[in-house]
Amino acid sequence: MKGKNLYPEIKIKKLGIKYLDHCIKLDKKTLNGIWTKRQWQDELTNAKRICLGALHQTKLIGLTSGWLAKDEINITFVGVHPLFQNQGIASLMVLSLLSRSKEIGISIATLEVKENNLAAKSLYENLNFHQIGFRNKLYKDGSNAVIYQYIYN
Repeated sequence: MKGKNLYPEIKIKKLGIKYLDHCIKLDKKTLNGIWTKRQWQDELTNAKRICLGALHQTKLIGLTSGWLAKDEINITFVGVHPLFQNQGIASLMVLSLLSRSKEIGISIATLEVKENNLAAKSLYENLNFHQIGFRNKLYKDGSNAVIYQYIYN
């Protein structure tokens, strides 16, 4: 894992509906608001989803989530507040999501990332995700996606 967690007091916890407004705000700050309020409500309340947050004191500074399907989790969101990026928080969150997933019988994790998002691609490759494919013009701006997969040991 590259980067160092400069904030040892950061806590990773499962998020519920009381964090709805915080998730929407962080989504807008990190990924320009890719999800609607209704999508965040589903993410925070659906039993087939895992949504984890990184808390610095009481402030939500990072967020990751995934959809569960049989023995797989599709990681759908990873974002860290810009003031806290490049400090290992995204790695900490993704590792926590992988660990919690493994505890409930998940054996494969997948995710998609913009082809030109070098920081995210580096993060996932450092966490032993491997490229398995592409999706052409997946994003609203016409960008391609790289599909990554992680196989649990």
